[in-house]
Amino acid sequence: MPSISGLFIAFAGFGPAILAAPAARHDPSLKLMPTAPRTFARASADVVSSHVLELTRTRMSGPNVLRHDKFLEKGDSSNGTVGLAELRPFKDILYYTNITFGTETLQAVVDTGSSDTWLVENGFRCATVQGRIPIPEETCHFGPLYSTSPTFKQIPGENFNILYADGETLSGIVGTEDVTLAGITVKDQEIALVDYAAWNGDNFTSGVIGLAFPSITSSFDGSDPLKDTPADELEYSPLFTSMYKQGKVAPVFSLAIARGEGSGGLLALGGLPPVQHDPYFASTPILPSVRRPGNTNAAQSELQYYTVTLEGVNYQDTFEKVNLRADVDSGTSLIFLPSRLASKINQLFDPPARYDLYSGEYQVNCDAKPPTFGVFVGGHTFPINPEDLVVKTQNNGGCITGITNGGLNHPAVLGDVFLRNVLAVFDVGAGQMRFSGREFY
Repeated sequence: MPSISGLFIAFAGFGPAILAAPAARHDPSLKLMPTAPRTFARASADVVSSHVLELTRTRMSGPNVLRHDKFLEKGDSSNGTVGLAELRPFKDILYYTNITFGTETLQAVVDTGSSDTWLVENGFRCATVQGRIPIPEETCHFGPLYSTSPTFKQIPGENFNILYADGETLSGIVGTEDVTLAGITVKDQEIALVDYAAWNGDNFTSGVIGLAFPSITSSFDGSDPLKDTPADELEYSPLFTSMYKQGKVAPVFSLAIARGEGSGGLLALGGLPPVQHDPYFASTPILPSVRRPGNTNAAQSELQYYTVTLEGVNYQDTFEKVNLRADVDSGTSLIFLPSRLASKINQLFDPPARYDLYSGEYQVNCDAKPPTFGVFVGGHTFPINPEDLVVKTQNNGGCITGITNGGLNHPAVLGDVFLRNVLAVFDVGAGQMRFSGREFY
């Protein structure tokens, strides 16, 4: 596997130490790049879409629930990483929906922080995360496995390969398949089928639907993942990119994630879901990132993630200006802020939250009173409902806060705690994000 080749970086533990990231993306000098986003369309109209999917909320049920929030780091030759996905320490909750490969419909996690769409296939090999020891496939805790259909065509000499920072890894084959999502079918869409996994799943989902940009896809030239290098990266059009390039949908999608144990919310392609929200939308550009592709020293600017400027935060009666890059990521459960700021806000819980070095979270009494807190982005403050600031965990029945320590190198992520309080519009064509408040529903 890739870890044997020495081309990947792995991190030990679950605390802030794992939040180190490739310098090409997280160089502090690149926090607010002046480069304008690449736009190819006017801002899409904020109208209700006919392509809407219901999301299902589920809790992790593997042997270790403190392990699966992530944002991908792709092909940084400055430190020799390939397909690295950095894990956030807490992901107790997933949001998934139906996707059809050929004629088979399975469930996959909706992830705005990655780009590949993949399913695990029948007959895959499961291994322990630590030591890569072969174990029965049910131990990886996937949902139903995909059976290759007659319409799937493997692409010769190409492989899928990604290593996660806690040691989880996936590899497999790449091919084309007819893929249907929200009633939209893309013929011969490039996808990945996982045939090797060191993974702790949720017993429901069989893969991931990646909605980020083509620059961070995880396909490589060659059939042996052990031999992958940064120079072998093969960029392709992810599923949503193919949809709008083929004129099947406007280049915009939106998320309305719900709180509580009922519906998980809605995903709309080409417009908005039918949910109540404030009439005002705040808009902010999607910021490009810098990477050094392959084995070259030439840096290039490109859109990778849904990165925006977090202008400030409000807590109690205080406004603090921060001007940080922040990823809007449905695959991250919490809000991550710089260490100093996260500590200050967590001290305002009554009683105060306590930082746990092992888990990297702020533990708090489940009946604690949270401070008032809001996120300032696009010139507008979005209050966070107090219900989202105390999060019950599955592993021990305790609670943590919804705001945690982002470390030094990538201090800001706006995860599901934020997304449950807004209607988030990902306008790829206009290179901008728009948010409308919906903290009470």
